[in-house]
Amino acid sequence: MKSMPGLLLTRDDRTTREEILAAIKEVRDSWNSPNARTYREQKGIEDTGLAVIVEVMADGTRNENAGAGVMFTRSPVDGANQLTGRFGVRMKGREIVERTGEQTLSAEELRARFPQVHEELERVKAIVEKKYGRPQELEYVVEDGKLWVVQTRDAVLSPDGAVKAATDMVGEGVIDQLKMLPLIEEAQKRKTEKTVYKIREGAELTEIARGVPSSFGAAEGEIVLSLAKAREVKAAGGKAILAAFESTQEVEEAILSGAIA
Repeated sequence: MKSMPGLLLTRDDRTTREEILAAIKEVRDSWNSPNARTYREQKGIEDTGLAVIVEVMADGTRNENAGAGVMFTRSPVDGANQLTGRFGVRMKGREIVERTGEQTLSAEELRARFPQVHEELERVKAIVEKKYGRPQELEYVVEDGKLWVVQTRDAVLSPDGAVKAATDMVGEGVIDQLKMLPLIEEAQKRKTEKTVYKIREGAELTEIARGVPSSFGAAEGEIVLSLAKAREVKAAGGKAILAAFESTQEVEEAILSGAIA
């Protein structure tokens, strides 16, 4: 099963039959959005349609003992064996990607504030890595201090991070060498497709701004301040770096689908 993170709608706070049926239609229609179609074409995902899950929602906005988060079981940058991600107190899952880093907690800050939740995430980490045989990206909700895991999917790590994670997981007994080899081959293939940037030794650089990146690694291009401008630059054959005060679902979908990459 291949995941389409952030490209399909999620609807919550629906209580009546009419509201639930309308939400089901919205979610099903999102399967055929332009960004979702582009993403499927790029990732080789068959257009088989989708089923909609209707479930009771864990409320991460209830009080100061609640929230939502996204957590990688290994560092997406270097593959280190440590929980890495963000958690927002009194937030919904969608808000995690729409808020700045200063408004959410890191994994270490989560451990300090909600030690039991962090401990439970460590247990979940061991279970899902053993089951799926590779690092995972967890979405979860905390309601009145209780952890609810919403979903898990294969995590995307940097090529070097993926190699380290795979070899470490063999040493830890999580997977065997037969399962490790495809992971390393996949990472090596991705590495050959990427440009490696290195800062020239002795180069004099001036930092003009600092923000929360949408992914690991480095990028080059023209700085733009709107999604429309980013699309314009790409259409003209250029490269753009979108700078914004906060992310939105539209921006996230465009990035994931490759519409402005």
